[in-house]
Amino acid sequence: MKLTSFRLIAGVCFSAAAWAQITPLASAQVGLSRSNIQSAKVRGDGTVTNIIVPVTSTPTDDDLLDILASDSVTQISIVLPDGTQIVPTDGATSNGLAFDVYAIPSDSTSNDLITLMLPGNHVVVEFSTAAPIGAYIVRATRSGTDSSITVVHTPFSGVSVAAVTDSPSYRQGDLVVLSALVFNGTTPVTQASVQATIGAFVPVSGTIGNYQQTDQQQIDSTYTRYTYTEIDYEDVSHQFYALLADPDNKASQQIKELLITVMSRGVIPRDIHAANFIRGRRSKTLYLVDFNLIYLRPVPGWRSHARNVVSILRNCSGSNGSQ
Repeated sequence: MKLTSFRLIAGVCFSAAAWAQITPLASAQVGLSRSNIQSAKVRGDGTVTNIIVPVTSTPTDDDLLDILASDSVTQISIVLPDGTQIVPTDGATSNGLAFDVYAIPSDSTSNDLITLMLPGNHVVVEFSTAAPIGAYIVRATRSGTDSSITVVHTPFSGVSVAAVTDSPSYRQGDLVVLSALVFNGTTPVTQASVQATIGAFVPVSGTIGNYQQTDQQQIDSTYTRYTYTEIDYEDVSHQFYALLADPDNKASQQIKELLITVMSRGVIPRDIHAANFIRGRRSKTLYLVDFNLIYLRPVPGWRSHARNVVSILRNCSGSNGSQ
């Protein structure tokens, strides 16, 4: 039986209107969170998507609401507790609220879990003590393809939560015990009722590990079925060397020129395959990576292996590229 595992980032959403990243119990410090995170799909047929954000006590001047849309086409508006609808614009103020609208490009290299730094289009609402108490409704609409929004409400009240596991790591099939920590300031809240929902944040399109998406089927208005098949790396290798054997292919010429440049500097790669060539997202420059298997001039044996590489470049068909 082949065991396949995916690397996941897990989160816990509590009925106490807060979200927390799961932390191993053995950690010296456990981060507490006050945020309430909700996500929803926005259909491309113009259907209104509503997310309700309850504000149950007088806001402080530090309370924030971050509305993250996956693209700039999704239209965002906010309905106040009295029914007033506001379309946020950057720098505007209304009803005790201030708005900051900005975008972070999809190629951002930030690995920060703070949603304010995640790629997408942000509408950040800053509360003041003059903001009304009650249920706020975040509305989203879109024409075209489907998209999504994530709404993060961070009230700077004294109540905060965290979740911990009973072990820093697990194997598939292990029992996982989660414990919730609820605090009011620095005082633990006893007899607190906590409801947790566990989710796995993984990409739903493209490649996951050794699997490539091959089909997408809409089941209903909420669910989509994605089908993945295992990547045939032998087939990828054949395609790679077929590309190298094509004298008229621009990518083939770039790969060969890159290898010649690297070898001219005394570095003879021993592991030539498709996964070791990447292209810069912005510069479009081709790079050779993974130098774990190389010969350095003048280490004994480098000349013969250099001749092997040159042979591969001259006649790629049928070669596996790894000596």
